Amino acid sequence: MAAQRLQGVAVIHWYPGHMQKATRQIQTILRQVDVVVELLDARCPRASHNPKIASWLGSKSHLFVLTKADLAQPQWTERWLTFLRSNGVAALAADLRTGGVARTLSEAVLRAGAARRERERRKALQARPLRVVILGIPNVGKSVLVNQLGGRKGAKTGDRPGVTMTGQWIRNDRFWLYDTPGVLWPKLEDPQVAFALAACGAIPMEILPIEEVANWLVARLYELQPSILKERYSLLGEERETLEGIARATGLLQKGGEPDTQAAAVRLLRDFQEGRLGRVTLEQPDESFFVR
Repeated sequence: MAAQRLQGVAVIHWYPGHMQKATRQIQTILRQVDVVVELLDARCPRASHNPKIASWLGSKSHLFVLTKADLAQPQWTERWLTFLRSNGVAALAADLRTGGVARTLSEAVLRAGAARRERERRKALQARPLRVVILGIPNVGKSVLVNQLGGRKGAKTGDRPGVTMTGQWIRNDRFWLYDTPGVLWPKLEDPQVAFALAACGAIPMEILPIEEVANWLVARLYELQPSILKERYSLLGEERETLEGIARATGLLQKGGEPDTQAAAVRLLRDFQEGRLGRVTLEQPDESFFVR
């Protein structure tokens, strides 16, 4: 990981060796599959969309699933789904914690693979099971979804990025499914993308310029929902909320009573990632989703 400076802003890069290896593995697997399911974080669909995937797909069917929809604002999730579908891409939203998405997604996968099955029928070929790959950034819920689709508890899951380290084929009663490790792309050139990914937990917190990420989140929340931090942390006064104010309001003080802004940054990011600030969507739909 490296944090460079660009016009006074930290540019976050995290592309460890296992991601480079996994990216090569994914490109190989894509030659063998019929349907690509890409998971996006519903709080930041644009930031969590890998811009490299489009060039890898060819004619593969592509399906987007907006995960963590329980943490995003429902009206914005619906707008994102409308936006994606209006651009000719199949999309659905999911709260993976409830466990009720497997059937809906299975039906969507079968619809996405219908063209391949029709080609086989016309050529009088023996039908084979669809082969499906699940792609996405770290900590977006791939292994949870694979476990639900496969009706198993075998794939390791967690709330930290980088838990799944190697790919695996899994068979359910309708198709073959390939689970992949979460990968980013080598250069996060847009600081807004990098900060959104960091705030949503796609990059390990311990390697972040954590106060800069938290300050970015403070500014974004203040722009989107001005009262959200004041309500969560009982902040007083009319001035713009800061990490210092959060530290004082929550008793995160160093010796001498100085606010511990590092601890406040960790508290804020954890609260946001775990939904204690309420449902928040950091990004609105725009055409840059398809042209990055």
